[in-house]
Amino acid sequence: MRKKLLVAATALLGTLTLVLVGAMIFVSPEWEVSRSRVVQAPNTRVHATVADLHGWPDWTAWKREGDPEATWSFEGAPAGAGAVMRWNGPRFGQGRLTLVRADPATGVEYEMVMESNEDMTIEGTIRYEPVEGGTRVTWTDRGSLGWNPILRLFKPIATGTLGGMLEQGLEGLAERVETKGR
Repeated sequence: MRKKLLVAATALLGTLTLVLVGAMIFVSPEWEVSRSRVVQAPNTRVHATVADLHGWPDWTAWKREGDPEATWSFEGAPAGAGAVMRWNGPRFGQGRLTLVRADPATGVEYEMVMESNEDMTIEGTIRYEPVEGGTRVTWTDRGSLGWNPILRLFKPIATGTLGGMLEQGLEGLAERVETKGR
């Protein structure tokens, strides 16, 4: 009986090792998540909301009520390129988001550093494209999981979760921008 358990445990450990090695070799550490939505407003109104980081805790998926104990601070430019938002809370952790480019016609680019998560860096864009009836807004985040095979195994779950958060943010943006115009 002991011999069978030892053989089974060894086989299980070997299989787990192969899965982890496979994840390191075959699963790319790079990831990208993108979601899109048409907002019934001109790109200038969309940009006024997106380029002002002071409002992000009110319309993104990472809302103030999601982490009531979190604090937000802002520095740099009041809006647009150079604007910086910092947060710190028990649920959202600690991090900062910096707008690196902002164009009212095409969108914004940002860098987000999750300081409480081993300084994970996310590069993101929120692009605007005029369409009939409004503006198509496409939100994209991308980054790297590094060499951690465990993180690579959870890549589909993590990117799916982030996709849902981007959808929530686009929904919040649409509500905020479309309501402003009425």
